[in-house]
Amino acid sequence: MIASALRPKQAIWPAGPAASLALVTLASFFGAEWWILDLLSHFRLQWLAASIICLVAALWTSSRAAAVLSILALGANAVPVAPYIQLVRDAGSIGTGHLRVMTLNLHGRGTRPEAFQALVEQWKPDMILLTELPEDGTPLMEPLANRYPHRLAERNGSPFDVVLLSRWRIEQRSIDRSAAAFLPVLSVRACDPHRAGLCLTLVGLHAARPLGRNLRLQEAQLRIAAAAARAASTGDVVVMGDLNLTPWSRGFRRFAEQAGVRDNPQERDLSATWLSRLPLAGLMIDHVLTGTGIRMLRSHVGSDVGSDHLPVIADLALSG
Repeated sequence: MIASALRPKQAIWPAGPAASLALVTLASFFGAEWWILDLLSHFRLQWLAASIICLVAALWTSSRAAAVLSILALGANAVPVAPYIQLVRDAGSIGTGHLRVMTLNLHGRGTRPEAFQALVEQWKPDMILLTELPEDGTPLMEPLANRYPHRLAERNGSPFDVVLLSRWRIEQRSIDRSAAAFLPVLSVRACDPHRAGLCLTLVGLHAARPLGRNLRLQEAQLRIAAAAARAASTGDVVVMGDLNLTPWSRGFRRFAEQAGVRDNPQERDLSATWLSRLPLAGLMIDHVLTGTGIRMLRSHVGSDVGSDHLPVIADLALSG
């Protein structure tokens, strides 16, 4: 008697969370209508995990309504994520021009200098883009002076400043602050000092957060970055940095289309690059994107060096 009386309640309670999840998932696909809805799309992995939990609860309680809603939410969230799930990754051949790049948000004084030096020693990138440098970046960058003779660092004290360290020779350079004085967009034309004619355009930035009034600043900043990327008409362009956008957001897709770059989901995985220490809370907001003239061979998320971000390291093949 008691068991039979409890069974209907057990069947009903999962329907509420499942319905809420289905509604949130649906809303997350309407980011063009309201920026808050686009924020929901950044949590695609979290919604996917929640869908699985809701489905398990629905099956355990034999709640048909909850199961249907959970399956719908599961499918809707799984489709955008699926391209990033690769059981076997083909590294491919290195090609005629091989370049390794790294981008890292240092989170001010959060990064430990010795851990950062070990990271650089481990991966030996040819070009490093750094954002959110501490006020005194000497302990971080001075030990790298000999290995990275080419440097672009025009700082005004903003956490959104960007600094480029490069083994490749910088032929042309610019820093555009027209979106806002504290939101620079770096653009360089860099060439391999050992192979004549092997050059690329690199665009680097730390984008503003897509929240409220800052959303317009981010959009302006991304338009500048997209124009700089489009200027490399042969497609030999790399865009990297902390974009404050995940691959599933409308803002990210629009920027990639405007800039003519791609995310290369087959070569990266679902590793979070920000707040990754918190289970299921991290977001993929640090990126290396490539134009049509550059092939990404592989992408890695590096080890924790004390920042709230993890580094992204990518191996690229140029066709020059």
